[in-house]
Amino acid sequence: MSKAIDTAHFDKILVVDDATANLQLLTNLLTEHGYTVYPASDGELALEFVQSTLPDLILLDIRMRGMDGYEVCRQLKAAERTRAIPIIFISILEGERDKVKGFQAGAVDYITKPFQPEEVLARVRLHLRLRELTEHLEQTVAERTAKLHDANAQLQIELAERKGAEEALEKERNLLRTLITNMPDYVYVKDRESRFVLANAASLHAFGAATVEELAGKTDFDFLPQEYAEKFYTDEQAIIASGDPLINCEEQSIELHTGRPVWFSTTKVPLRDPHGDVTGIIGVTRDITDRKRVEEALRRERMLIANIMETSPIGITTVDVNGQITFANTQAIKILGLTKAEIVQRTYDSPAWHITDFAGNPFPVEELPFVRVMTTGQAVHDIQHAIEWPDGQRVLLSINAAPLKNEAGQIEGMVAVISDITEHKRAEEALRKSEMELREAQRLGRFGSWDWDAVTDTITWSEEYYHIYGFDPTQRPPGYVEHLQAYTPESAARLDAAVKRNMETGEPYVLDLELARPDGPSRWITARSETKRDASGRIVGLRGTAQDITERKRAEEVLRVSEERYRMAQAIGHVGNWEYNLQTTQFWGSDEAKRIYGFDPEQANFSTDEVENCIPERERVHQALVDLIEAGKPYNLEFEIRPLNSSEPKIITSIAELQRDEHGDPLKVIGVIQDVTTRKRAEEALQRERTLLANIMETSPIGITTVDVNGQITFANAQAIKILGLTKTEIVQRTYDSPAWHITDFAGNPFPVEELPFVRVMTTGQAVHDVQHAIEWPDGQRVLLSINAAPLKNEAGQIEGMVAVISDITERKRAEEDIRKLSRAVEHSPAAIVITNTAGNIEYVNPKFTQITEYSRDEAIGKNPRILKSGETPPEEYQRLWETITHGDVWRGEFHNKKKNDELYWESASISPVIDAQGNITHFVAIKEDITTRKQAEEALRILNEELELRVSQRTAELEAANKELQEFAHIVSHDLKAPLRGISRLTQWLREDYADTLGAQGQEQFDLLGEQVKRMDTLIDGILRYSKAVHGSEREESFDLNTLVSQVIEVLMPPAHITIRLENTLPIVHGDPIQLMQVFQNLLSNAMKFMDKPIGKITVASEDAGDMWIFRIEDNGPGIEPRHHERIFKIFQSGTARDARESTGIGLAVVKKIIELYGGRVWVESTPGHGSRFSFTWPKRTNGED
Repeated sequence: MSKAIDTAHFDKILVVDDATANLQLLTNLLTEHGYTVYPASDGELALEFVQSTLPDLILLDIRMRGMDGYEVCRQLKAAERTRAIPIIFISILEGERDKVKGFQAGAVDYITKPFQPEEVLARVRLHLRLRELTEHLEQTVAERTAKLHDANAQLQIELAERKGAEEALEKERNLLRTLITNMPDYVYVKDRESRFVLANAASLHAFGAATVEELAGKTDFDFLPQEYAEKFYTDEQAIIASGDPLINCEEQSIELHTGRPVWFSTTKVPLRDPHGDVTGIIGVTRDITDRKRVEEALRRERMLIANIMETSPIGITTVDVNGQITFANTQAIKILGLTKAEIVQRTYDSPAWHITDFAGNPFPVEELPFVRVMTTGQAVHDIQHAIEWPDGQRVLLSINAAPLKNEAGQIEGMVAVISDITEHKRAEEALRKSEMELREAQRLGRFGSWDWDAVTDTITWSEEYYHIYGFDPTQRPPGYVEHLQAYTPESAARLDAAVKRNMETGEPYVLDLELARPDGPSRWITARSETKRDASGRIVGLRGTAQDITERKRAEEVLRVSEERYRMAQAIGHVGNWEYNLQTTQFWGSDEAKRIYGFDPEQANFSTDEVENCIPERERVHQALVDLIEAGKPYNLEFEIRPLNSSEPKIITSIAELQRDEHGDPLKVIGVIQDVTTRKRAEEALQRERTLLANIMETSPIGITTVDVNGQITFANAQAIKILGLTKTEIVQRTYDSPAWHITDFAGNPFPVEELPFVRVMTTGQAVHDVQHAIEWPDGQRVLLSINAAPLKNEAGQIEGMVAVISDITERKRAEEDIRKLSRAVEHSPAAIVITNTAGNIEYVNPKFTQITEYSRDEAIGKNPRILKSGETPPEEYQRLWETITHGDVWRGEFHNKKKNDELYWESASISPVIDAQGNITHFVAIKEDITTRKQAEEALRILNEELELRVSQRTAELEAANKELQEFAHIVSHDLKAPLRGISRLTQWLREDYADTLGAQGQEQFDLLGEQVKRMDTLIDGILRYSKAVHGSEREESFDLNTLVSQVIEVLMPPAHITIRLENTLPIVHGDPIQLMQVFQNLLSNAMKFMDKPIGKITVASEDAGDMWIFRIEDNGPGIEPRHHERIFKIFQSGTARDARESTGIGLAVVKKIIELYGGRVWVESTPGHGSRFSFTWPKRTNGED
């Protein structure tokens, strides 16, 4: 029964029958004829099978155990996945009602048992015929498509000549559009000689032109200084010669209206004709002056910050997130004892620092500033530790640090402020020692102390206190009343009042008291007291001191007389004297010194803080005092003070000397101060006035020079230097009439010497105004000047020289000449120009207007442009025009107007308001062009386009009808071809069941072959149908998530245990037909599974963003594909392996290619034999059907 079969046409068939003989018979019959057959012995197995593999045809028995064939058919038709699979009932026919019931359940055919193998094979041959017919239809469609393409090409050829005029008009329209675009940038077109051809409104305004015609034919040399014009000309000629554009070139020039320097960013590209020859350039220039100023300000700000950082008196460093030191200023370098290069090579925790606490113990790493800042994200303050310099010297540091964050708030490092507190710590130790010495000094200075405990009423006196009062140190201290009897009555009363007040209010006291000692003359003491309090703040006693000041009191009386003499002298000369007592650390000041400082005249002494709080430069003044005491340095200062009784500061001079005792030890500082405020204020006012005048002179926007009586130039400000074209040194080496100036009038004639400003001022003694002449720069450039000058006189009224104010009027003179030229250009403009007042009445028309409209100038002046109305332009358009221009905007549009002779014509118009310096509209300017010829050509083109669209529509309808007929025919033929295959499969199954015992091994093998061939035939027919559907595309398009779709495909394919399919990344949401894209992934993944030859199979799915497309890749570690097959496997009925070796129809990849190409993508394979394959395809992000 075996015979040669064309296996390219076989497909898959599922045979369902509970009779083993029938199942075997159909399987063998179909396999023998090239089909791939899947047998199932009951309905449940069939339903389970289709969940993993979709057959192309199902042969279904009706009467089976369990679920019958009708129910199986209904469930298959109810499921979306299996609804399209054709089902043929193959059963014993008991009546016509069985057929009807079968068709109602969804079957496409009914074969009765017993069936004839020839019937099955006949249907197979019918389906084979389907391929031939399908190919024929495709060829027919291709031929019709080619004919349509040829027709379209012919139409394009026919249109080419007709569109010649349109292309010329379109070119003119593009140039016009460029011209009238109301951009803030300067847009212009120049010819090969760098002459202006076209320009937009911004360019016209910049050059002071009202129309393009005024500008046309001119070059930059007509507007700009020579140096700028030459540079621009050189650049443009280089572009024309090379054909290479100049992109975003920053250039400096001047503003024509003001003469101020400005910056531009310019792009210039070559303009080519249809033959590619360069005919000129197109330029776009943008004013970037403001941006350049901002950049300069930013640069200065950064330099300022860098200077501040570098000159800061405190150490500053920065550290990156890795702990690497990235910056250290000068003070930090000094503190850390390394060079900058050595510092930035270290990390914050480098062992080379030898970081310890002040006692020399290791410093905890977690307490280091960098660790704490990076851990907490917060600033830290006054972290103290020591480091070691390379020479072994230890330095004590105090560090404040804070995180450095970027704009997103992420920490990028740390900035640290480092202070060397080594000397500070040493000073603290010295202070501690000093305090011990001070206590000893107090003993030596006859200070006595006492303490009274009010709770126990216990009094304690020091030994020195006994000696001062003349009491026996061996006796207990006297009681309070007895103690008061030691004073004179007046002193006792003052002390008693102070003690009671001290106990009641806590107010301490300091009193000078007189003792009436029984053992000799009276003595004086200074008594001090303060309260003692318990933990709750309650007063529980007093303590105090007494110092014997008898000798001081005696000296005070002597000094009082002397001081009175000085007081008057000091008041007159605003001179006061002062003393600083090193024992009491108190200041004393004379009455005048107190007045200068604003202190209470009744207050005897002042603490250091009281005095120094009045001095803004407290540290400097205090250090000078310390230097005098400790090092004997001279003390002679001038500084500002803030008197206590006044908001007005004063300036004083202070001179002091150190006084020592008989042992040479420092005793006190004696000094004098003088109020020099009035003198300093006068000096400062004079200096400010001079500085202000110098700043005004130097920053003035006009040139200023001074000349002495001999005509020698003595000063020139920055603007004068710029105008005169020399350096300041060169200018002040010249006289006013130096021949090097080449002074002439504007026409180039010698300028009369007697008319020079210097000669006229020195001769008449009067000012002169607007003296105009020209000078010549060293480079030969002539500059036109306007000079105002006046005499400089001394206090006696004698002339000592002259001051001159110089203005460069070169550009102003050129602008005046340009305006004259532009006026002539308007008169000769090729476009009609109309100027009206704000009421719309015509004030000016150029000759082109009279030529087009045939109205003379006299006939038009005073009339309204309505004289041209034809009634063809809607009134609403005139209303929009008027609203646009009266709001300060430019109106552009077209009019269908009427000439004086009633002839209609079309014109394109641009109407702009003329706005004065105050923003008021003064006139309206209209630039018009006769476009009648262009309008006529456009109308002819419109009619031609309508005819073309009609012809294309008709041919498209014919093609769509042919495609629909082909699609319907493919479905009908597919049904008829598959019906015989079902019969063959069923007959094979019956034969195997009925003759199982007599077939033998060879017979069984033949039936197996028959079943496989039938299955292949069914698969082939189904593939052809899918290919036909792919050819015609899909009308269903939607957005869907590929992650869900691919997961569903993997679930349907049910990969075996040794094969894994993995998504490498999240797949995108795409647009298209999900069924077709599911076919693509199912074919590619099932191929990878089918051909897998590795014990552990790996398949990956990945996507990549490629701009307006997605790229998808399916990669496996299978056998790979030889390069010679890389192209042919995508062709229908082609495969990379023999079809008998694998279940392959050669259609799947052809379907994949067709679907992808219908959506504008492409598919390809990359593979090396033995190393797996990678199939890639592109899919558009937005398909043709997407809104």
